[in-house]
Amino acid sequence: MKKIKLIWDFTGREPEQFAKHHAHHLEEFIKTSEKSILDSGFEVNDESHAIAYIIVNEEDMYHFRDVLKPHRAVYA
Repeated sequence: MKKIKLIWDFTGREPEQFAKHHAHHLEEFIKTSEKSILDSGFEVNDESHAIAYIIVNEEDMYHFRDVLKPHRAVYA
């Protein structure tokens, strides 16, 4: 089964704080979701770019995309 990483990008001043905050909300959503989420979290790419993400099975990607509106997606 292929895995998809759904990503929310944060740029500008203090992107880590925004990504961390968004990741917290994603974790709250995971607790109520009927679909399986494989992983979630946030990553800091550099001082002006960070991301929040979830990793899901490809078959569930459309559900999460439509509900959560990520900025982009890549194969994980």
